[in-house]
Order: sequence, then structure tokens, then C-alpha cells
Amino acid sequence: MKKLFISILLFLAIIFYVGPAFADSVSVNFENPPYTTGVINGQDGWSSLGATGSGCALYDQKVDGSFGYSTFGAQSLRISDAVTSGCFGDQVFAKPLFNAVGEADSTAGSFSTGTLQRHFEMQFDIASTVPGSQQPGLHSSVSPDRGDGSRMSYLRFEDGTAGIDVFFVDVQGTSNPANFVETQIATGLNRAIPHTVKLTLDVLDGPSNDIVKVWIDGVLVQTGTSWENYYRYDPEASAEQSPRITKTVIFRSSGAAIPEDLGKGFLFDNFSSLSGPIPPVLVGPPTNKNQCKNNGWKIFNNPVFKNQGACVSYVERKDKIDEDNRDHHNDKEHKRDRDIPHENDHDNNLAGKATGEIIMGNPNQKMEFSAFDFGVSPKDKGEIEYWNYDYPGLLHYEAKVMCANVKPLTKEGWFMFQIPAGWPGLTGLYVVSYVKDGGTPGTNGDLYGHTVSSDLATAKSWCENGTAPVGMYPITGGNLVVHN
Repeated sequence: MKKLFISILLFLAIIFYVGPAFADSVSVNFENPPYTTGVINGQDGWSSLGATGSGCALYDQKVDGSFGYSTFGAQSLRISDAVTSGCFGDQVFAKPLFNAVGEADSTAGSFSTGTLQRHFEMQFDIASTVPGSQQPGLHSSVSPDRGDGSRMSYLRFEDGTAGIDVFFVDVQGTSNPANFVETQIATGLNRAIPHTVKLTLDVLDGPSNDIVKVWIDGVLVQTGTSWENYYRYDPEASAEQSPRITKTVIFRSSGAAIPEDLGKGFLFDNFSSLSGPIPPVLVGPPTNKNQCKNNGWKIFNNPVFKNQGACVSYVERKDKIDEDNRDHHNDKEHKRDRDIPHENDHDNNLAGKATGEIIMGNPNQKMEFSAFDFGVSPKDKGEIEYWNYDYPGLLHYEAKVMCANVKPLTKEGWFMFQIPAGWPGLTGLYVVSYVKDGGTPGTNGDLYGHTVSSDLATAKSWCENGTAPVGMYPITGGNLVVHN
């Protein structure tokens, strides 16, 4: 189950406050309803004319089963290179945004622009349909697009000998013809687990200044530029010599066809896109009171302060919390050690445990947690302590773990807790967290995300089945461990 209820989104907006919302967004998990298995063309704004037989080739592109990936629910978008072509307009195009992204001179072709924005994001999870072995030659590309093959950036995924390889292409310089530069940004990603890919595009008026960034599993792996100079200077674009707007994403089957990949290929899920203003560069938070003095408080926007006194109070409050943490850290560790099942206790049937102390960004958060999975929720143990420094007035509480679903084999886990009394509008909500152990330190591949529900049965199902529709947050410090 991966349905994103409006109520959940509202709860997330309250709990994990990060500032103004983006102007436009799309979020898709390919579940039924509204998506049904088969060709995705015509479903909820998506198009795939070729797969219907109305294009250059009958592509192997469809809504299919999720091949057992727990975070993909029951259905995913599956694309292979069993059939390919050099065409564009008949490939898979995601549900478009209403407000497009573009420069002042970006052309829209036959598409509407809405209120033109300057910042675009796309994010999705990718996994192999054959997690245990390579599909030799398998490849597929994903790009921000206008809706007709007018791409403004490019990612290509290949199933290499050691795992999934990822390539990025941008256009550098103003040469004619355009200088397309390919960079391999990931090598040998584990094909047995899903990987989260995020691309952002910031467009600025004029040539040679767009900024494209790519993250894989929460780690920034590439900063480059867009394809704007291809459209500005290359004679291939002479009929429309200007950059293009972006309002959708193209998933393309091109290059050499591999007929053996029919019915297999890559899975794509948990897709999202958005457009809006370019996010401001975050400055802050302050770490000492002197930074607030001599008008220093004015430079901070993370968070924003009304005056010097508010800035000083913020630092004092945070220092007090850090001091309290140090004072009772040993007591907490002792208590947790007491609650941890002993390895020689053969009656506890411990399936796995997830523990950690991590710091996250966007917003500024911290969590300490221990979650022990005994196979059934009533026997699961653990506790969490959570801070959100960007929440108005600071959000800080402790809670008991009510459900733990830990998978030592895949190094991932889910756990659930309830926000305690004392937080009007939040008290009573059930939070389901997702963690993945990517190694040490935590910034080297660990993942963290969470979501909420006001319904116990829903939250418990998300936890026990590993299907929580979590929003991911970058880990900026600390570490987490998932093990037996």
C-alpha cells in the first residue's frame, strides 16, 4: 500500500515544517487506483503512444508487478530495451506539471507554460527486474523534457557487470556543433535493491549558466549544466534556436535493442516532479551567540530571526538541549543496554535490530533510535528521541517503538511510534520511519525517511509490510546500523 492521502500530506506539512511550498508538484506510485497493469498511455496524464502501436515501434513499456520490492507496493512502471527506436514523441512521458520551468526566452512549442518557474526537480526509485544477475546490454534513459523529446538534461542507466551504472550528459561551452560531455556518476550499484535518484535543474537567463545537480541514494554525485547551449548554438536546433521549457520527464527506449530483455528490464517507482522558485541558499543556524551580534542575526535564513534577541534565544535554547543530552546520555545508554536482548537469550526470537544517532537536513533534525524486531508487533521493543530545530519553537520528544520490521539481509528497517502528549495538533499521530544501512559513516550511504498517519491500523500495516510512503531526508551526520 503506497497511497498518499491528502491528510498525510497535511500532517507532514505541519510536523516537518520547511517553509513555503513549491508552486506545482506531481507524485505517482503506480498503484491501483488509478493505475492498472498494462500500457500506461492515457492513465492519469501519462503517455506512451509507441506501446499502444501508434508510434515508431511497439515498445516494452507498461505498468507491471513490482517483482517483490517491498517499497514498490504491488505495481511499478517497467521499461526494457527489447524494442527501441530513434523516435521521441512516442516514448513514455510522465504526468506533466501545470507550471513549467524555463528562462525568459525558453520556447514552449505547443505546450502551455502556466506560471513559468525557475527550478525543476524529478525523483524516482529504480531497480532491476532480475536482481540476482546481469541483463547484458540493458539500458534506458530518463530526462527532464518539454513533452516532445526536447530534453534539457540526461541520465542513462545500464546494467553493467558489477551492477547498475549511471551516466550523466551535459552540454559544455558554446561550440557549434554542441559539446556533449558524458560523465559516469555511479558504478556497480547493487542491483538487488532499489536506488533513489534525484535531479534538480535551476535555469537562469542567458547562456552557459544553468545548474543541474544529481543525487543517488541521498548523496550528491554530480553538478553540471543543462542542454541550453545545444538549443542556442547547434544548427540541429536552428528551427527553434532557444532553450526549451521543462514540464515532464521522458523515459526512453533507444539505441541497440536487446530482444532477450522482453518482459524484464528496469522498474521505476515512487516518482515525483515539481516546479517552483529557485530555493534560497540556506545560511544557518547560528552556533554561538556572537554570530547574532552586530546585525549578524540578519544574515540567517535557516531559521529567520526577527531581531538579535530572537537569535540569541535560539542559540541558548539549543545549547541547553545539547547540555541536557550530555547530562543524561549515560543514563539513556544504560537503559537501552538493559533493554537490548542478549544474544544467548534463545527465547527472544530477535529477527533484527536497527539502532542509530543521525543528524538530518531540510529541515534540521536529529534522531536517536533503537528498534528491535521480534516478528510480531506486540513483542517489538525500542525507543526514539527526536528533535526538529526548524519547527517553530523547537519540536523535541521521546517515544516508545510500537512496531519494528527489520531486514538484516537487505540492511533496511521500518519502525513506528506515536507522538506523545504536549504537542497540540501533533499529539497522537503515528510516525513510521524507514532506515537503510549503507555503511559507516552515515553520510556514506545511510538512508532515512518517514511519514505519518492518524490511523493506527494504517501505520501498523505500513510498518509491518514495509510499504510506508516515506519522504526521504539527507543524513548530514552520525550513523545508523541494521543487523541481526
